[in-house]
Parts: sequence; C-alpha cells; structure tokens
Amino acid sequence: MNISISFQEQQKNTLIPGLGGGSSNEREDVSNTANKKAFFAGNMNLGNDPKQERLEEARKKAYKVVSDAFGADRDFDRQLDEIRKYAETKREEKAAALSDKKTAEDMIDALRKEYNVDPESKEQKDLEWLMAYRKASHDERFSDIEQMKKNRARADEIEAKLTEYQSRMLEANEQLDHAQKRIDDADNALMSIRQSLTDAETEKNKTHAMADAQDEAETIMDEANRTVIGMAMNEAKDKIEEKMQEEQEKAEEKKEEKEEQEELEAERAEKKAVQEALTEETREAVKEAREESRRRKADDLDLTDVTGADPAALTDRLSNVNAALDDIKNKMALVDADLKGIKVDEII
Repeated sequence: MNISISFQEQQKNTLIPGLGGGSSNEREDVSNTANKKAFFAGNMNLGNDPKQERLEEARKKAYKVVSDAFGADRDFDRQLDEIRKYAETKREEKAAALSDKKTAEDMIDALRKEYNVDPESKEQKDLEWLMAYRKASHDERFSDIEQMKKNRARADEIEAKLTEYQSRMLEANEQLDHAQKRIDDADNALMSIRQSLTDAETEKNKTHAMADAQDEAETIMDEANRTVIGMAMNEAKDKIEEKMQEEQEKAEEKKEEKEEQEELEAERAEKKAVQEALTEETREAVKEAREESRRRKADDLDLTDVTGADPAALTDRLSNVNAALDDIKNKMALVDADLKGIKVDEII
C-alpha cells in the first residue's frame, strides 16, 4: 500500500516525494529479512516421494504468503519513515521561516523608530495602500476594468515617488510576507502529514497483515499435513493388503504342498501294504514250494524205489509241481518290481 499526502500550496496539489516503491536494494533487503523470519525452504533431496513433494509445495506457498505480507509491511513502514522524515524537513523549514519572519518584524519596528513617520501621514497611507494592492489576488485587482485602471495608475504614481522609508518598508514587508507564506505552507503540510499518519496507523492496526498471513500459512501447512497423513494411511493400507495377499498365497501354496505330501504318503502306504501282502504271499508260496519239493523228493523216492507205479499219475504230479514253481516265480518277480518302485518313491 502506497501512501500519498497532498495539501494546498498556491492552489496546486503537491505530492510528498519518496513514497513510491522502494529501490531494488531495499526490496532485496525485505526479501532477505523475510527469508529469515518466515518459513525456511532449503534445498531438499525429495526424490520421488509424493508426500515430501506435497509438503515442500505447501512450504513454498506458505513462505510466499508470509514473505509477501512481510514485504508489504516493510514497504509500508518504509513509507511511514519517509513521511516522518518529510515532516521533520517541514518543521525545519518552518523554524527557518519563523526566524526570517522575526528578522523582518524587527526590521519593520526599527524602520518605524528610525524614520518616525506619522501613522496618519500621506506617506504612511500611500505605503499601506501599495502593500495591500500588491498582496491582493488577481481577481481582486482586475474584477473591474475601470477600477483596475485607476488602481494601476495610483500604484505607478506612488512607486515613481517612493521615499527611502517607503522603499525600505516595502522590502521588509515583502520579506515578512514571504516568511509568513513559508510558515503557512509548512503548517498545511504538517497538518496533512499528521492526518495521513493517523489514518495509516489506523488502517495498519485494522488489517493485521502479518498476523493474517501467519494464520493463512499455518492453515496451508495444516491442510498439507492432513493430506500427507491421508497419503501415508493409504500407502499403509495398500502395503497391508499386499502383505495379506502374499500371506494368503503362501498359505495356499503350503496347503497344496501338504496335500501333495499327504497323497504321496498315502501312495507309499498303499504300496507298502501291497508289498507286505505280496511278501506274505511269497512266504506262503515259498513254504508251499518247499513242501512241494519235499513231496517231490518223496515221490521221486517212491518212483525210484517203488516198482509198478502208474506213469500217468507221475506225469500229473510233475505238472502240478512245475505250475507251483511258475506261480512262485511270477509272485517273486512282482514283489521285486514293487520293491524297486517303493525304493524309487522313497528316493524322490
């Protein structure tokens, strides 16, 4: 916010100098100070983390809000300082004008005492009329053409015959009038300055720019933190769901492995039972073979020792023995194959 103060000076608006935007150095100083007093957003290695990126974006936004407000506040204070300096200049000018006025007044008093002119004399009356004529405004002097001519003629007549007293008094009064004008201008400026400072301070206290900026910055960061928390919760939820999915898959794999192992064990148990059954049958077959062998030996003995035996009966018995031996061989082959299969399964 730029502050300008205007006041009447010879019916012209005069603008107080030095109240525009600050120089580049001043703006840089404001920015540097804001850097120190507002948020610090240094160089951060964010990588691709969206949470950090969101926080950094919020920090930059909050920093800009506070920095802008701080810069505006500093610029406002700088303008107030310029106004106060200008007011001090006007006070100094007024003091100098008062001194000049006092000098002119002393000179007038000294001239009166020195020349001791009668206040009712024509010399004094002409002097006073001429001073009034010179002080009169343009409109007052030339509102009436005829009167203007008369006044101009009288002024020329008096000025053509000025006495030393009148000449010196005119000069002293001109100095007095000039000093008074400077005093009036300074008073007008100071009055405008006082009003402007009062209005500016009132407006500043009303707006609370820095406090509002700080509140806005805190709101920005709070919203960013809430957003980041939500992002983190979603990430955690996704990770939990992913972990649960992995655990479920592992459990299913273990279940399948267990079922396969149970099937394999069942097959092994079945094969073992078959092996045991075959082994038992084999034992019985061996036993029968041995008995058959003993019978065969006895029969051979009978065939050798007993004369008159029936050859057909002997042939039948030999056939039976051979069939029993073939059956034993087949069972023994089957048992051997099962045993090999069981060993292979155990190795696998």
